[in-house]
Amino acid sequence: MTEKISTTKLVWLHLYPGLLIGGLYILLTPSINNFGYPSIMSLMISALLVSSGNRTIRGILVNKVIGVKKFIGFIIGGIVLSFLIVGLMQFVDDSIKKNVFDWLPNWYMYDEEFKNGYTKQALMVTGILRIFFDGLILPYIEEIYFRGYLLPRIKVKGIVTPILATVLFAIYHFWQPWNYPSLLIISAILVFPAWYFKNYKISLYIHVIINFLGAILFYLMIMQ
Repeated sequence: MTEKISTTKLVWLHLYPGLLIGGLYILLTPSINNFGYPSIMSLMISALLVSSGNRTIRGILVNKVIGVKKFIGFIIGGIVLSFLIVGLMQFVDDSIKKNVFDWLPNWYMYDEEFKNGYTKQALMVTGILRIFFDGLILPYIEEIYFRGYLLPRIKVKGIVTPILATVLFAIYHFWQPWNYPSLLIISAILVFPAWYFKNYKISLYIHVIINFLGAILFYLMIMQ
C-alpha cells in the first residue's frame, strides 16, 4: 500500500521545486542575457538543474489498465482542450500581466522578452533546445514526479485529492504568475484523468504532446 504523506509536507513537495526554479531563473537570467541569449534559455536551465537534482521519486503510481480507445480518446481530448484553453484565456492572462505584474522587469517576461533583438543564431539554438528540453524532458519529469509520485500519496480523500493537486501544480509555476488562470484549468486537465483512472500515463502523453507542439510553434514564431 502506498504510504500517504501529511498535507503540510505535500504542499512543500509540490511548491519547493517551483521556488528553486524561480530563484535560479532570477539569478541566472542577467548572465544568460549578457551572453546574448533570451530569458527562456535561463528558465530551461533552471528547470533542468532542479529537476535533475530531485531524488525523492520512489514507487511511482501503479498504472491501472484501461481500454486503448478510452486511453487514446482522453489523450486527444486533453490535447485539444488544452490548446483551446490557451487560446481562450490569452486575453485574461495578458490583462493580468499588464495590469498586475507590470512592475516586473522586462527580462522576467520570458514569453515576450525574446523579441528584444537577439541574433538569429541565439534564437535558433534557444528554439531547438526548447523542443527537446521543454517539449520532451521537462514535462516527462514533471508527470513522473507530480502525478506518478505525489498524486497517489495525497492524504485527503475523494474529490478533494485532484482539486488540491490541481491548485498546487498551478501555483508551482512561480515564474509565470500571470498565467495562473489558464494554468489552473490545464492542471485540472492533467490531474483529473490520472487520479480517476489511476494511470499517470494519460497526463504524461497529454503534457508531453502539448509542450512539444507548443515548442515547435515557438520555434517557428521566433524564426519569423
